Amino acid sequence: MKLFLAAIASSCILSVPFSAIAQDCPPEETHIVKDNETLSFILIKSRLLPLYGREGYIDYISKINNLSNPNLIYPSSNLVLKSRCSAEVQSISDVKSAKKPVAPQLPKIEQQVSEPALVATPDSHASVINESAQLKYQFYAGIGAGASTLAFSQSDNTNLAVGSFSSTFNPVLHLTLGLDFAELWNVELNYSQLKSKVSPPSSLTVNSKDYILQNFAGVVRYTFLQAGSMRYRSRLGLESNQLPYLAAGTVTDVDVLTPTLSQIDFGFEGLLQSNEKLSWLFVGRVLPLLGSTVSPGNFTAKMGFPFALSARGIYQITENFRAFTEAEYRSQDIKYTYEKAANSSDGKLSISAAELRLQAEYLF
Repeated sequence: MKLFLAAIASSCILSVPFSAIAQDCPPEETHIVKDNETLSFILIKSRLLPLYGREGYIDYISKINNLSNPNLIYPSSNLVLKSRCSAEVQSISDVKSAKKPVAPQLPKIEQQVSEPALVATPDSHASVINESAQLKYQFYAGIGAGASTLAFSQSDNTNLAVGSFSSTFNPVLHLTLGLDFAELWNVELNYSQLKSKVSPPSSLTVNSKDYILQNFAGVVRYTFLQAGSMRYRSRLGLESNQLPYLAAGTVTDVDVLTPTLSQIDFGFEGLLQSNEKLSWLFVGRVLPLLGSTVSPGNFTAKMGFPFALSARGIYQITENFRAFTEAEYRSQDIKYTYEKAANSSDGKLSISAAELRLQAEYLF
């Protein structure tokens, strides 16, 4: 009788088809990497969790796909995705080769087969994204140089003749320090310095004047939409700009002053990735005026509405180095009041500038 029961149990085990066993586990899939995707993002989207730890899927999937660096995957490449239970079910199928299965083993086999793959609830999904975001960050620093053409016109009620002042081929220095994190946020600090020479109109019998303009800027960017190879980012920042202003006691005595203007930076950026090495960045922004200071004297500027447009071509040289060329055009009109001693003057300052620069950045 015992032999008869064992034979029935054996035939039941061997009659369970492998497809029925495997149906509770996600099948093996091939994922084509899209632009700007990371391995952690793909695994979260595919619900292959957890990402890290002894049972983490980042190491597991990297091993399956022979990835030497899980942080470096390329668009259009194929990734094999499968949960760990696929391997377990495969080992269960080897039970067909067992010669003497016994009935008590049946509940154990059913428990292994019916155990569902790990599925993230909406809450746990969000927490995993936040946990991953804290671990995903990258510092970068850069230095760049370029040339700028600057033109400005000034009119006020002083005895300085109304006219246009221009300076061309100004050397420009740029320093950048930034941080990317969570693949959504970016914080960046910038400093630039422009050294130029004022060339007054020929109607004024004064010599050209040298001056240095400086710009400090901090900006925060947020990626609010990603569609295919395009990524759209909003930006909000604060700038401190020095702008040229000419004050004159006589037509033979002209002082070049540099009012420091505080401005808010509102803007939008569109990042287009052509391939794994080359991408393009298009930026449009406005800089409403907040306040100003100047020394000597008191320079009070009224609300202005300047804008800037720029385009940048970025080339990823290696994993840690990138270089880009950027062209920018900027225009600004300012109404002001300048007080010095007992004298006061009202006027308007119009400025336009174009800049071309080359910059290299290192990613830590």
